[in-house]
Amino acid sequence: MIKKLFVKFLYNLSGITVIISALAFSLKMLKNSVIHDQIWITIGFFFLLTLLAYLISIKGLKEKKDFHNSFFLSVAIRLPICIIFVIIILNSSSSNLLAFVVNFFALYLVYTSFEIYFLLRNLRADFKRDG
Repeated sequence: MIKKLFVKFLYNLSGITVIISALAFSLKMLKNSVIHDQIWITIGFFFLLTLLAYLISIKGLKEKKDFHNSFFLSVAIRLPICIIFVIIILNSSSSNLLAFVVNFFALYLVYTSFEIYFLLRNLRADFKRDG
């Protein structure tokens, strides 16, 4: 069951990443300064980070009483990794830092919302099935 959930999650995560990338590409072609030059690295970073967080969280689905611990562990890992990523990009890039920060937090909200939605949808199905 866990493998099936992971494949489904990976498929949906890839789909949302393609949609976000297409949107970013479209806005970048408009020569719009809203999109930072490092957007592709940021999208890849969030793809991998969301995948890692989901793998940690899904381990808690094996035993429902441990789910909240594994979910909070994934959040505790995600936060410092994001802070380190922002510091590295801000120190290495000197152009349009406001655009990077806006892009970063928009992607953070999208990917985090996606992960939470996907986890809750699967948990709801498990709780209905178990009674």
